[in-house]
Amino acid sequence: MADATLSLAVAASAAGLVAGSAFAQPRRTLSFKELNEGSQFHFVDATPKSKRRHGAPVRLSPGDAFVIIDPLVSDSGRRLGRLRAVCFAVKSARATAATLNCIGVFALRRGNLYLSARLKFTGPATRGKVVGGSGAYAGARGTFVSKNTSTGSDDTVTLTS
Repeated sequence: MADATLSLAVAASAAGLVAGSAFAQPRRTLSFKELNEGSQFHFVDATPKSKRRHGAPVRLSPGDAFVIIDPLVSDSGRRLGRLRAVCFAVKSARATAATLNCIGVFALRRGNLYLSARLKFTGPATRGKVVGGSGAYAGARGTFVSKNTSTGSDDTVTLTS
């Protein structure tokens, strides 16, 4: 009986070590800049049409969308790829107070990172999830933070798998 208990304890301990190592994925951090220069920003106005002031919408309604395409560069300015995203309004709100649901991709040379986030135009940063990847980033999962700067945004991606 004691041998069976000891064997069970050793087996459980070994299983814990194996399971622990399976969950201890190394983190990997990527950093790049989104540039305002060379970016594209398009507003898609669904019915009911938004009133505009100085070309910008005053209110957003469900279905309104923004299409964003931004160049991505390294700290030294070397071109790394592009952010391509679309953000949808899901409820009516003043444009300056709206929260949009976004999906996008960091299209990089070695593969793509697929993203999901909620965007507020007035916030200092956008936080979101990496929900998948392709190429060198196949199966990627993690988070990202995009902090607004005077020239665009500084992005930090933390991959957990």
